[in-house]
Amino acid sequence: IDNYLKRLNSQGVKPTLLLIDYIGLLLPNNKTKESGMYERGGEVAKNLRALTYKYKVPCVAPVQVNRSGFSTADIDMENIAESAGITHHADAIMAIYENEGDHENGILNFVMRKNRLGGKIGKPISLKVDRRTLKLNEITKNNTQTNNLIETNLNSL
Repeated sequence: IDNYLKRLNSQGVKPTLLLIDYIGLLLPNNKTKESGMYERGGEVAKNLRALTYKYKVPCVAPVQVNRSGFSTADIDMENIAESAGITHHADAIMAIYENEGDHENGILNFVMRKNRLGGKIGKPISLKVDRRTLKLNEITKNNTQTNNLIETNLNSL
């Protein structure tokens, strides 16, 4: 990933986001496949975090929940599958989930679980998602929607 980002930068391309799909399949720079899952996951997360500082680009790496996370609406860091080492090196952790009936109504719920920069930890936010455009709007208490949530309010989490 470092070599790829280095090549992009040398060609004048500056990514605005590094999106890693399935962090558990990556191997860290200095460990082998035989290393333990906790150690590998933590090292990969630490390496990715270092790249965010080196290239000044945020990294989003979705992870799945473990079995206990499937049966709770209160997903927290202990529900992250793969490696707790991932949670130790992440700057921010946000759970995205649907309650019963939310999918049919186009609702996604977000809750911040860790944020090294501070912010609203543990306060859920419900969003209306237009699945055609993937546009998200905050659902307020009186059931109205506000536009441009991603560009405004989520930055304050």
